[in-house]
Amino acid sequence: MKKIYFIIISLLMALPAMSSEIAVLPYRIKNPSDTLTLAAGADYARMIGIAAMLTKSGIKITQPVDIESGMKIFGISPQETITARQLRIFGKERNIDYILVGSLSRAKGRYATESVLYSVKNDRVISRNKSRSSDIFKLAAKETEEAFTTFDNLSRDALQPTPLDTAFLIDISYRINSDWPAVKEAILEYAAEKIDRKGMDANILIIPFSDSSQTDRTTISSNSLINLKKNLENLKPAGGADRNSFSRSLNHAIQNSRWRHDSDKKLIIISNTPISKAPDIEKNAALARRKGIRISSICLGRLTGESRESYLKISEMGSGKCLNAAYHQRLFDTDGKALDVYLENGRLFKSRYHSPDWTKGLFEKSSAGGTGRHAEFLDEVFVTGSIEPSNMAEHIDRSSMTRILNKKEIESNFASLMKKLGPPGKKNKASKSEPVAKALLTDGRISVWCFIKDMDFSKFLMEKSKSRFVFTMGVSLTRDPDRTYGISINPAVREIPSDYIPANMKSNLDDMIKRPDYYISNGLTRPPVWFIEVKVEEFENLRKMKDIRE
Repeated sequence: MKKIYFIIISLLMALPAMSSEIAVLPYRIKNPSDTLTLAAGADYARMIGIAAMLTKSGIKITQPVDIESGMKIFGISPQETITARQLRIFGKERNIDYILVGSLSRAKGRYATESVLYSVKNDRVISRNKSRSSDIFKLAAKETEEAFTTFDNLSRDALQPTPLDTAFLIDISYRINSDWPAVKEAILEYAAEKIDRKGMDANILIIPFSDSSQTDRTTISSNSLINLKKNLENLKPAGGADRNSFSRSLNHAIQNSRWRHDSDKKLIIISNTPISKAPDIEKNAALARRKGIRISSICLGRLTGESRESYLKISEMGSGKCLNAAYHQRLFDTDGKALDVYLENGRLFKSRYHSPDWTKGLFEKSSAGGTGRHAEFLDEVFVTGSIEPSNMAEHIDRSSMTRILNKKEIESNFASLMKKLGPPGKKNKASKSEPVAKALLTDGRISVWCFIKDMDFSKFLMEKSKSRFVFTMGVSLTRDPDRTYGISINPAVREIPSDYIPANMKSNLDDMIKRPDYYISNGLTRPPVWFIEVKVEEFENLRKMKDIRE
């Protein structure tokens, strides 16, 4: 008998859990205004519902039209007092398991919410949540995660890239001043590649360090290229930096940055300040390993030999790389002949012909500190005294008896080094997968080819091509220069009734093509999902059929 009992229990435990139905009631609007009307309460509730449907498993969201009719029957109004008795009756009559009710306000450009999740079965509040953000989409995403924290996240689709969190720990002292324009440009290009062109769920963190109290242990977080550019422009190199400010900021970056548990985590140190024997290197490296953070460093022109010791050590212990920036400048002698000079890790070189390969590094083993064999097209110039990018021409003038009459701007290979820091630690199947079909979508004004990598979505759009009816689907955008409009429309969500979708998540193909930056950088999820009403004009299967004789 006991044996049968345990078999039955085991079978019951193996069964999938039933979905819990959750009703998200329209939010109460505190202090309604022209910028936050009463109608925003219902739209925000729909945003929470969509976010839960896209990110949580074991959840069924009650259709908004059913919620509105039920609220009328049971006398529930979001702007008036809502009692537990009203929610209990409403939930039992409609077979709802949980009800989320809350308030939404806006002051000084920031939104704020307060909400409670009520259990109908237990007749009690099981969680209380407060969230704030200047972005309504980020607010909804954050509140969804906090309100439904007991529900599992949806397993990530094999075609969806692994989230990426990259923190840049940047020396913002006066020493980086000449390199700062190139550093900013390279960081923006790095972010554009991840967020804009690849459509990754990428969060970029900026942690500046110096002896200035304004920058010490400050974190700037952004997954918007527009905001990232603005924040970088606001940073101005000033003051000095030492090993203590570096160590404090390093610890802050590891401990206090908002690293996501399922992300590929990178910490990239960029510095032009000599630091040796920084305190707590081993401790910080151990903390990073426990959090799954890989640490790499880029040492700029003033760092040579022992002055880069701490960066090399933390990179080695952090399972990353320590790279040296290389510099190039074209000089002209009194005869008008060009002379190209190069600098890396305190070693100066010259050449009468220029090779674009210098951006890969001047040494065969550049990542090991510029101690290997230098490139064949270079002749080393041995100098005495301190050398850095700004005085390369002076050293050439003194050491090689070559009178320099004119010179061009100094350039660095910083952007190339950023690419050398390697692909994400977790490989994405999406980057290698080929489309299985393509569909020509139209909204009546414009038509765009949509390339599909998912077999289920392919079948869905093939059926829609036969019906020729207008339907609603969720899509995301990525940059793709090979496509007609320079963007790729990627299928993301299907078969969600339009009643669920808030007005601020609806769009059309025409506007997406005109404003791709907005739709790539903003939105509820990562990558952002937007809903469009379209029909399929043409459908083509791209899979190669296998010949049975092969």
